[in-house]
Amino acid sequence: MVFPLLALPLLLLMSTSTSPLYYHGGYDSAIFQEIGLGILHGRMPYRDLFDNKGPLLYLINALGMLIGGRMGIFLLQWLFNSLSLWLLYNTARLFASGLRSMVAVLVALLPYSMFLCEGNMCEEWMLPFLTLAIFLTVRGVLHHAPKESSRVPIFPFILGMLFAAVALIRLNDAVAIVGGLMAGYCIWLISKRDLIQMFTATWMFLSATVAAVPVLFWLANNHVLADFWHANFQVNAEYTGSVMSLVASVFTEIPRATLLVLAIALAIMLWRTKQRVAMWVVLPAILLETILFGPNYFEHYYIVLMPFLVLLLAVGTKRTFVVGFVLVMLMPVGKGMHLEAPRAVSRIYMRCKDATMPSRQEADRQRLEQTAELFTHVPEVERDSIWNYNLILNHYADYHVLPSNGIVQMNRIIFPPEWKDVHSPLAAPTLPPWMVAGYGGESPETSIDSATLAHYQLVGTIDPEVSRIALYRRR
Repeated sequence: MVFPLLALPLLLLMSTSTSPLYYHGGYDSAIFQEIGLGILHGRMPYRDLFDNKGPLLYLINALGMLIGGRMGIFLLQWLFNSLSLWLLYNTARLFASGLRSMVAVLVALLPYSMFLCEGNMCEEWMLPFLTLAIFLTVRGVLHHAPKESSRVPIFPFILGMLFAAVALIRLNDAVAIVGGLMAGYCIWLISKRDLIQMFTATWMFLSATVAAVPVLFWLANNHVLADFWHANFQVNAEYTGSVMSLVASVFTEIPRATLLVLAIALAIMLWRTKQRVAMWVVLPAILLETILFGPNYFEHYYIVLMPFLVLLLAVGTKRTFVVGFVLVMLMPVGKGMHLEAPRAVSRIYMRCKDATMPSRQEADRQRLEQTAELFTHVPEVERDSIWNYNLILNHYADYHVLPSNGIVQMNRIIFPPEWKDVHSPLAAPTLPPWMVAGYGGESPETSIDSATLAHYQLVGTIDPEVSRIALYRRR
């Protein structure tokens, strides 16, 4: 029961895009909610609504929206985070007492509260899968059966399913962490000359394929495999750069030092511990994650480091715990190289103020209420026939009003123009009956091209003091 009790206040305060304590539906989180809602309306990710994450993320959001909208997603987050904390504790317990393991989890919760950002990030959903993979690998090494034994470990088979789950959310973390764990395990088996059990590693590839088949079949059956490939490989390749640029950035990008320091600290701290062999198996995953982390140092990317932070605190002596604690507290994250611990304390304080002082969220509350009133002009059967003119391009902060009001936009592309394929509603096969737009000047017409305006008439706007959102009907 302790882990759900820890996860609940964490999410209530820090997951601002889904927590019932807040009105704003988030930024990236709003996109995931919109695609999840679109799936429930018969739309397909990548083809009808676009983002560059894996399909499992959108299916999770669809399940949450089906359960109960934002609150449904929040309940799933509570389940996933409770499981993550329990797995983090049990991973620490492989090396430390119950008390020290719990302290390790509690200390790691401070940076985690910062990494959560707005909540409903893909790394948050991956965390229980990644932690379970680390737990199973380390335990498998610690409890390894001699090669003379007839026992065959089953955890590589489970590891394959975990690889598929993570890959269907964010591929590079699956390759780096789960793939790195299996690589470390195979190298260790070779060093032990246990070639018979090494062949069980093939279970991972078999089970990964089997686990991925249902989702891939769903995509293929709806003829979106090519779109899936474009989003998850081609777009992400443009976003992160070439493999050589990733390797080079390890030595040129200062924030990457956070991961390198973590790997080096683990290696030094484990040099004299009795369980060092098990932890050396984990190091390939840390080093691969260092390379495949990507050139963008958004805070939520660091969620995948949580199991390593807990291990850093759990392994070794009291002296090494102090070293690990100092590293966690002084860990610099992001391009600004800010220390996470003081920023986390500051953010927790600000979230407490946001949740307890209604005036701090008044604009968000009014925006939701007024857009709900504005969209009453749209018949229920046409709520998925609204063209999103620019709420992702120029008014990203307003985008969440679409899924918050049960609206699935008509147009596919939601990235800025330099990310390809941004089309005018006039390019649609049939002129959309409705259009929602954000505007920057005194009049809504100042932000919409004249050719589009010739086909639409203004229905209404919300209070410009709250936000500048306008709804149009086809003439």
